Amino acid sequence: MEIRKKVDQCIDELGILDYKGPAYLKNISHKIDDVACDMETRNNNITFSFNEYFDFPREPKAISSVVISLDNKTLYTDDLFLRQYPSPLIFTTSKVYTNIIDKSDSYFIRMMFKIDDSFRLDMYISDCKPSYIENMGYAFNLIQINTGEKFDLYVFQYNDENYLVLECQEKMTSIEFRKNAHAIMVSLGFITGSFINSNRFIFYSNDQYFSKIENVDIVMQKKSIKNQFSPINSHVYGYKYFLDTKEFNSLLASSKNSKFLMTTDELAKLSNLSLNNVEILGSILMILEGNSCSLDTMSCTLCVVLEALSGFISKEDEGKRCPIQNKTIWNKLRHDLCAQLDNDYLHDESGVSIIRNRIKSNLNTPANADKLTKPFDLLEITLLSDDIDAIKQRNYALHGTFEKIDGVEMKNDPKIKELIKKCLKLNFLVSALLLRLCDFCGWIPTYAQYYENKASLTSDSLFRFVGKENKSTSG
Repeated sequence: MEIRKKVDQCIDELGILDYKGPAYLKNISHKIDDVACDMETRNNNITFSFNEYFDFPREPKAISSVVISLDNKTLYTDDLFLRQYPSPLIFTTSKVYTNIIDKSDSYFIRMMFKIDDSFRLDMYISDCKPSYIENMGYAFNLIQINTGEKFDLYVFQYNDENYLVLECQEKMTSIEFRKNAHAIMVSLGFITGSFINSNRFIFYSNDQYFSKIENVDIVMQKKSIKNQFSPINSHVYGYKYFLDTKEFNSLLASSKNSKFLMTTDELAKLSNLSLNNVEILGSILMILEGNSCSLDTMSCTLCVVLEALSGFISKEDEGKRCPIQNKTIWNKLRHDLCAQLDNDYLHDESGVSIIRNRIKSNLNTPANADKLTKPFDLLEITLLSDDIDAIKQRNYALHGTFEKIDGVEMKNDPKIKELIKKCLKLNFLVSALLLRLCDFCGWIPTYAQYYENKASLTSDSLFRFVGKENKSTSG
């Protein structure tokens, strides 16, 4: 499988953000044109500073169609903002592009992120393709993702720096590419615990080898989201410190013969779900954000995700779980119950309308706890008693009941330990639902077990198998 050529040519364009020096801004004001300033990149923005006073309009909205002239390059932006006024006058933008093209046209599009050298796709995806050498660069971990559109995803190493590269195999518009790319990157972030959301470079070309680059979009983003609770964890050597020798060797043997990693097809299914269902995309983003927050925030966030995923999974099954499933009988009972509210003795009761609305709207719906446990049955996930307790306790968090923790003795407060375990149990539950939605059958880490007595830990307690009971499923 061939990795597209001219990746190194794209990397040459990344030096734009290293520029620091004089520049000229055009179209910044109808009164003033070709204004000299100093340009540099800082705090996820390209900054333009003026030491002289200029009577610029002080609009809070973005100034569009601004031309940025450098010594040997011209950039453009539609998002120039006035940040400081008067002297020193400062404008900033987080989005620039190198050429004016019609983005409603179709192009071959490639998106690149600079990443640290610890990130490897083959630590999470079992069927990455072999490595390739291209000029002075080294490309590896190639996978192909089909969301209805086909994409290549791989890591490229150049001059001791690593880049994550995502590119479409066929021409598509900018909007189509960005929607697909967002779904893929969010899904990848979920399984790896690292949502790469840093500065990105988007290249447009009319040929699949990017021999000629028509335009480069430079989008400066917030920092990536990282957490240590990824649902795919093949770093079994780290468990050596939690297990005795016998149990660790058992886990090591299982990791070689059983399924711990995802396949490309499973990642593609998750990306498709994220692309086409706002409940899935939103749930993954909430998991990523929640896992990097405080314990109280994490707990509440994961409870909301559990509700959202349960509703999504149970849509088609909900009618089968109503207390009275025969619609004709239920409609007659509902009519009779509402008729009882017309009795004279209730005439002066102001709450009658509330009771009537409840009868009409939700009296025949399943109990909420059942709503949240049924999806696990549907997806063949076995719930333990601790899991059911965690689900039952979700209402405390959702209704704003927080644990009272002694701030002075926080380190030794047993409530902290229990709150951590509750959060990590919820993390396992929502992770299991998402993985089973993309047909994953394999072992998922149960991070809550870290906080049990070390002597009671086993390889089976630190990982749990979800899906059809075939524990020898290969990766």
